[in-house]
Amino acid sequence: MKNPAAETAGCFSYKTEFEVAIRSPNGQPDLMTVVQAINSFLKKVDATNEFKAVVDIFDYLLGLKTQSNVMWNYLNKGTHDEPDKPEFDQLIVGEIVKKLTVLDALVKGKKSST
Repeated sequence: MKNPAAETAGCFSYKTEFEVAIRSPNGQPDLMTVVQAINSFLKKVDATNEFKAVVDIFDYLLGLKTQSNVMWNYLNKGTHDEPDKPEFDQLIVGEIVKKLTVLDALVKGKKSST
């Protein structure tokens, strides 16, 4: 829901709520759960496709779960220090970096060249 006062000042302010499941009472939600919740919320409320580019990136990232849960472990941890785990596919990692760079530009309100 947009804030009319902020809109007249030339910026937008959004306030919303969505649910994120966690695995234990004192735990933190994992990244995939947060992305699923935001993506689901945006799909429900975005009648004008204002956030279509963001939803498309989230759909791509969520699609990685069916390809390899290892990639989500990488995104959650940010490191890969487990010698018994398979190495990451460099092409997929490169594509994820591109998608996240575009997502960063979208969130910051910049135009992306990709």
